[in-house]
Amino acid sequence: MAGNEEFAEVLLYSDDSATRAALMAAIGRRPAKDVAPIRWDETATAAAVVAKVEAKKYDLLVLDGEAAKEGGMS
Repeated sequence: MAGNEEFAEVLLYSDDSATRAALMAAIGRRPAKDVAPIRWDETATAAAVVAKVEAKKYDLLVLDGEAAKEGGMS
């Protein structure tokens, strides 16, 4: 954390790096003045999503609905 400024911790999952880049570019580091700056964490596999969520608290998960299926219902 930089100084006293808080960050919104966001995990972004897509198996397509272009999709991840486009989404981060569209939203940016600070989407509005009244919103904390975003600290992006990105991953390309469902297994990595599970590992990261088990290891760290995120404020928001952005999960690609078009990514490769991973168990559960489809």
